[in-house]
Amino acid sequence: MNRRRALAALAGLPLIAGWRWPFGNEQHRRSSLIVAGSGRMLGYNREIEVMFEKAHPDIDMVCEGGGSYPGLLALKRGLIDIAAISHELTRQEDDPRLHIHLVAKDAVAIIVNPKNPIQSLGRDDLRDILEGRQANWGMFGGGDAEIDLIDRRGGDPTDRAEAVDAVIGHHEPFKNVETYVGSDAEMIAAVADNPDALGYCGWEDLTPDVRPLMIGGVALSRETMLSGSYPFAWPYYYVTLGEPGPAASRFLAFARTDAVQSAFAKDGLLRVY
Repeated sequence: MNRRRALAALAGLPLIAGWRWPFGNEQHRRSSLIVAGSGRMLGYNREIEVMFEKAHPDIDMVCEGGGSYPGLLALKRGLIDIAAISHELTRQEDDPRLHIHLVAKDAVAIIVNPKNPIQSLGRDDLRDILEGRQANWGMFGGGDAEIDLIDRRGGDPTDRAEAVDAVIGHHEPFKNVETYVGSDAEMIAAVADNPDALGYCGWEDLTPDVRPLMIGGVALSRETMLSGSYPFAWPYYYVTLGEPGPAASRFLAFARTDAVQSAFAKDGLLRVY
């Protein structure tokens, strides 16, 4: 398991429920900061928390998970200072009072064997394959061969959860799976060894042994991840309600520093500063 997956695998804890103020007594007030929300971001947030408190010893910080939407609710109710969000806000979630700060991006690559002639699949085509409605490469301009769909089972489930969320939006099992693997390395090896295979991996795990498909004609790249044109990429946001307070402002500035952005990159995320 690489470092990014180990961090992302941290489960979100119940958000705010039964919250008890964790800091010192009234006689010794210090600046405080509460960041909560996305379970995907929890490991990264706690890593930054350690760095931030070393750089700002006058601020007591707490990071929790609980989910992006509960984090937004807690933010709007004034229970936390910053919500950590790992998706684009929906119309129902958005609010003119929210200030949204992009701090990193991530993506899933849909991979095939380099010998596969298919260069691009539409998003609906890919969903049809994963949900079992199409099972032959010939339907998409390839040879008359069954698609050998490779899925994850066991090991760290993060890549699978991200692929499912990004591509088909629910957690039902893929249909017509030919092979199961337990890691990114096994996924890449299986696709590299099979001209008819279709699999997926984190964008940072790509090797020359496999080829990422374009999706709807859009290639996976830093530029398409940043622009949002690659459809299976997602943002990591810090969100405040209105202008951030002093402690939150210092944290948001810290998240843009080279030290933090380099830590994101080391963990397999795409730095945005």
